[in-house]
Amino acid sequence: MEVGPERVPRIADVADHLALPDLRPDARAEALQRGDVTVAVGRAEEGYAIVYYPPSPRAMIEVVDPENPTQVVGYGETGRVRLTTLTKEFFMPRFLERDEAEREAPYEKYPWDGVKNVRPFRQLDKSVVEGVY
Repeated sequence: MEVGPERVPRIADVADHLALPDLRPDARAEALQRGDVTVAVGRAEEGYAIVYYPPSPRAMIEVVDPENPTQVVGYGETGRVRLTTLTKEFFMPRFLERDEAEREAPYEKYPWDGVKNVRPFRQLDKSVVEGVY
């Protein structure tokens, strides 16, 4: 499987390996056709990564320096995840998440920053429950 300019394989490349048990077969096919689902399969040592691009403009993710959370790190650098959420019902600006990740550059389909290799923030003293944004 080749990695294109988007840096991760797209759903068309991995559709046979994808399991979406919560979706009806027709909804699964529609999601795959629209490209709403982006998946990468493979091992990290082979150069694959799970990259997440938030649903802009409702959410914006930044990766910031843990020692100076006002400073965004460079692309490919590791830092703490900072999330801004803005919906009709809810506004949460610049919330420092319990996660760290690498900052991923925008590309044509998602012209805003993403995150990859999300994991628990190592500087927290207590264990955290892992989840999805």
